[in-house]
Amino acid sequence: MINVKRSIPYAKRFCHIYKQNYVPSSQIAERLIKGVIYNEKVFNSLTCRLCLHKGILVLNKPYGISFSQDKPKNEKNDPLEVSLTTIIPFLKKSLGYTDIINIKVPEKYVSGVAIFCTDKSVQENFHKKLLRMRREDQPSDMYRSIVIGNPIKEMTHFQGAIKLENSPLTREKKAVLVSKCTKGERERGVAKKVVITHRTLASNNNASLVEIGTTRNSWHCVRIYLSTFLLTPVLGDNVHGSRVKTIMGQSVLVDKFSPVAGVPQKLSSELLKILKLTSVRDVAIPLHLHLSSVIINCFDRKGTHIEFLAPAPETFTWTCDRLGLT
Repeated sequence: MINVKRSIPYAKRFCHIYKQNYVPSSQIAERLIKGVIYNEKVFNSLTCRLCLHKGILVLNKPYGISFSQDKPKNEKNDPLEVSLTTIIPFLKKSLGYTDIINIKVPEKYVSGVAIFCTDKSVQENFHKKLLRMRREDQPSDMYRSIVIGNPIKEMTHFQGAIKLENSPLTREKKAVLVSKCTKGERERGVAKKVVITHRTLASNNNASLVEIGTTRNSWHCVRIYLSTFLLTPVLGDNVHGSRVKTIMGQSVLVDKFSPVAGVPQKLSSELLKILKLTSVRDVAIPLHLHLSSVIINCFDRKGTHIEFLAPAPETFTWTCDRLGLT
């Protein structure tokens, strides 16, 4: 007797869009090059005129890849690890650059605009422009985020600081937004001035699409702002997502040092159903925070304003469609 098992056609198998499969550095580099936001070599060949932003390369960084900091030299590298260190050699070879220097990139779990250059002088000039905008309280970074619930304020302008506070019981430190800080705190590096603005683009009973402008994103201040200031944590935020709890239909802020604030984010059964999930353990829900644009005012002596735009990743747009946030 022969037992025959019916096989399910591959096309009919459901593979959730949130599921992350391993992709080698070479393939990620190819994808980055195909979706390059700005490359001065290509820009010059297409327009046949002098590029005002010579030596700049802007990419759309995918979620989950660290482009900012490399591991310490004494730490062993995982042969399957994908990071800036493993991707840069492929980018240099394909684009014909001798060096690619990090100027400004989102954190590991944030997608969006990643700015590089080929010369140290360009890096220094870029940092000066960003510092000037901070001093003038002009937000340079524009994020889009899918958050759980509805912000308590539709639009607002926050001007204060992101500050590290010590736990009264342990040596643990956590960041918090405060209305002001002292010069001494800034000099010791425990507080940084920040300006944050936001507006709600779309919302329903389950979630909202929010646009956030900020002068910096130190210590996850955008995620902290959304969670603690608007009481709407970012979808997929397992660091600050549990700072808000729902009690009798009302959003309540939890103390940052409470054990409850450190547990993984929980979603309502209705929200899980919409996202085609039975549990948050089904797949790792990506952090739905995307650096959609970086704006630099008066970039050169002619007063040129530049803006680099990055389209949202497929996971982000899919979630928007599922939640009706379009």
